[in-house]
Amino acid sequence: MNTPPLLRTLLRLASSAALVLCAMAAQAVDYKFPGANMPPGCSGKQGDYVCGDVTLAYGDTLTINGQKPATITIKGTLTTDTSTINEGGTASDLTLVVTGAVTLGYKAVVNANITAGSVIDKKGQVTIGGSITTTTGDITLDYQTTVVGSITTGSGAITVGQSGSVAGDVVSKTGSIAIGYAATVKGAVTGGGNVKLDQNSVVTGSITGSTGSVAVGYAAKVTGAISSAGTITVAQNAVASSCVTSTSSSSITLDYQSSVNSVCCGTSCSNSCVVNNSNSKMPPACSGAVATPDHYELSLPTSSISCLPSTVTVTACSNATSPCTNPSTSLSGATATLATTGASLGATTITFNSKGVATTTLSYPAAGQGAVASVTLSGESTAATSPRQCCPDGVKCAVANSCSTTFSTAGFIVSASTTGSAATLPAQTAGTASGTYYLRAVQTNTSTGACTGALSGSNTVNWAYQCNNPTTCSAGNLMSVNGGASTAITGNPNTAVSGYSSVAMTFDGNGNAPFTFTYADVGQVTLYASKSASGSLLSNLSGSSNAFVVKPANLVIGNLKQTAAPNLANPAAAGAAGAKFIKAGESFTATVTAQTSGGVATPNFGRESPAEGVLLTPTLVLPAGGSTGTLSNASIAGGTFASGSATVNTLAYSEVGIVTLSASIADGNYLGAGNVTGTASANVGRFFPAKFSLSAPSVTHRSGLTCAPASTFTHLGENFNLVFTLTAQNVAGATTANYVGAFAKLDPTTASNWNIAGLGGTTAFSAASDRLSLGTATGSWSNGIAKAVAVTASATRATTPDGPFNAAFGIAPTDSDGVAMSAFDMASASGGVNDRATVASVPLRFGRLRLSSAVGPADRALPLPVTAQYWSGSTWDTNTLDSCTTVPTTAVNFGNLMRTITAADTAAVGAITLAGGTGLLKLAAPAAGRVGTYDVALSLGSAAADASCLQPWTPATGDAASAGANLAYLRGAWCGSTYGNDPSARATFGQQSTQQNLVYRRENY
Repeated sequence: MNTPPLLRTLLRLASSAALVLCAMAAQAVDYKFPGANMPPGCSGKQGDYVCGDVTLAYGDTLTINGQKPATITIKGTLTTDTSTINEGGTASDLTLVVTGAVTLGYKAVVNANITAGSVIDKKGQVTIGGSITTTTGDITLDYQTTVVGSITTGSGAITVGQSGSVAGDVVSKTGSIAIGYAATVKGAVTGGGNVKLDQNSVVTGSITGSTGSVAVGYAAKVTGAISSAGTITVAQNAVASSCVTSTSSSSITLDYQSSVNSVCCGTSCSNSCVVNNSNSKMPPACSGAVATPDHYELSLPTSSISCLPSTVTVTACSNATSPCTNPSTSLSGATATLATTGASLGATTITFNSKGVATTTLSYPAAGQGAVASVTLSGESTAATSPRQCCPDGVKCAVANSCSTTFSTAGFIVSASTTGSAATLPAQTAGTASGTYYLRAVQTNTSTGACTGALSGSNTVNWAYQCNNPTTCSAGNLMSVNGGASTAITGNPNTAVSGYSSVAMTFDGNGNAPFTFTYADVGQVTLYASKSASGSLLSNLSGSSNAFVVKPANLVIGNLKQTAAPNLANPAAAGAAGAKFIKAGESFTATVTAQTSGGVATPNFGRESPAEGVLLTPTLVLPAGGSTGTLSNASIAGGTFASGSATVNTLAYSEVGIVTLSASIADGNYLGAGNVTGTASANVGRFFPAKFSLSAPSVTHRSGLTCAPASTFTHLGENFNLVFTLTAQNVAGATTANYVGAFAKLDPTTASNWNIAGLGGTTAFSAASDRLSLGTATGSWSNGIAKAVAVTASATRATTPDGPFNAAFGIAPTDSDGVAMSAFDMASASGGVNDRATVASVPLRFGRLRLSSAVGPADRALPLPVTAQYWSGSTWDTNTLDSCTTVPTTAVNFGNLMRTITAADTAAVGAITLAGGTGLLKLAAPAAGRVGTYDVALSLGSAAADASCLQPWTPATGDAASAGANLAYLRGAWCGSTYGNDPSARATFGQQSTQQNLVYRRENY
């Protein structure tokens, strides 16, 4: 059989591909943990393994055969091809902790919970059986990738690819989130940056933005509530089935055929910020709509004392943070049900306050040493989208419906009074001493069950603090307790409390010792106190506070300088006359430091989980009433902080002027304890434009005349107007609206500032060549734009005729700050480099006006021919383009009258008006049959006196011009080599010889 060449080639390729696939399948490896067949560089046992970089090839599998759940820590990167991890298992069997990037191959299957530096899915159709978490890195998922759990990042961006699916929440604390075409998210979407849903995507839960925008794409559907402080857009055919809230009253835009359940603008929940472009009536206001919480957290102390009630706290969390840092603030009045075994509750139905928190007490007076009581949460009136969590002591949360506490008959509690139960310590400020609290040493009376004092007088108590978030403490034991004298106490990591410090305290007869505490760092911490039994103290005493948050006292901005060389320090200009800093849009550097109230850096800032970041906000100082520009890269990720400070070198301010910068917590809520707004910086600037841009260029030819139709050329020596718009721009090319007033360093009304020059062939028209003369300039700056600037100029005549020219004219303005044009496209010197921005091409002609003599009858008006001529390069040609030149009768001189002509007989019937380069000077016929000749001269200059070749002469009284025609550029060399003579001619009326030889005369009308 004859096989065609193309088919033979295809068969060979198919055969080769089959061989490759077979080879790949043959090389696939089944890695097993534990055992000898773990990937190279891996070690460990009993469910705890450590590896270096791990790369899985096509068809490889990784199986957990030993103890489960297992943890594999990869100190490097994890790369998969079409391979499988934990095949046949579940995500609860395996946790992957990868310090570097995870790169997922096509159709990879990973049944594990992943914590990594970043996660990148390059090929799509991947299946993740658990959740994905990063601290700062991006999470990027491709086509049809499925995640069974949640996706969470601290400051990275999240992308869910086309037709992808996420069963849990999608959370980026400060980064942006993009949900791709036809993708589905069954949980809630929470983003600190912009949130974008592509066409036909579906989000079953809520969407909660921070300050970024929320964009719901074409035909996308959102079942839960939508809320953000930024702008919200619901595109054509999109559906929002619940309340859409702009918390800051930014715009909510509803596009054509979109469907929205209800809208809410600001605290009043009106619809005032809604732009309704749909074909439906304005949606109703949400009127206090309740947003669906992400989950509920139940918190009990791990240890309780039987003679005192313990506090039970339930928090409704609006997003997936755990422990909750963003309680739901719209559940006021909602309820839930609690139940207990053995002990008793202060209330079994609890009601949430406006902060999303509900509390009651748990009492167990009959509890013996070590008795355990549990509390179960159920029956929430507003169901959450995610399971309940138990958070003992407010930390270390885990999915559960119940929490338990262990009772002791004696112990310590931290109380706000000498008779109170355990206090809930509120958020504190770093470096600032707390209010006065009491360490109560109590024991249960075996007869009455009441609390009695367990200590009195001077005692030493062992104190410690535990760092809950971040989970390790900064060096230096930064917590001090003052029970009479300030004493630094030992810090402990979140894993255990083993280190204590002795603090002298004085207890009253009821077992109460006053104290204050000061923390010179930030984060979430817990205080611990203990004392061993000795002497009259028959039982060990121990106790702890609740986990409380300590916020920075200040966020200070310093080290402001230009990022690029020469690294100019911020001059902190006080006004428009102050020193310049950098261009608008140019990168600059700043260092932000989280500080205590004493001005000391707080080293734990940015080590939280998720790491807290900082948002920088500019405030315009000058020009007053100007535009507040945008600060690029203003969000500083928490992971970039070290020892409490972070330096960002990519800041860029978009506008002209002077600003101050202030720092605040990026998400507006430091570990759920509210915002911190730092002290405003010194003045930053002066910022100035990066460049000028030319637009709308044009030329008005022969601008000193009124030409209709408009002229298409200009004479050498004659004025023309260059008209254009100049825009001050930043580095990115955006208009700097604040380039106005004293901040505009280019005066558009000074013609020389425009640095105009032209080039026609090899002839340069410039001030340097003495071939350019500048007149006036008009224009003004408004919002960074000098619109329709008009500069009058003239290309001067040479001493001898030259041209014609088709000269390009351009500008090269530079203001006093050195701001120049963004680009040049013409050279002003023959063979030179481009040094001007073209405004217009100006045809230029060396011209003259010729007046010719004529002879006519004595009783008829006599026309003298007038011709506009230009030098063609070799000869004088009629300038047929000139239909604009006029010479008024006031610029005509008469003299040298001969024969019977008198001054009364000399008059021009009308002005000279050219059409197509020619015209007539019509002279009136003499009266009473007088005949003779007289000379005529035009005064083309600015003065009434003519400069004709008739000079010196004296026109008769009444025959001299009274004004010049201002057409000096049309003078010619009529009686010499200098082109400075006005044209002249002779008019002859009715000589006798002409009358005697007359045969026939006919008048035409």
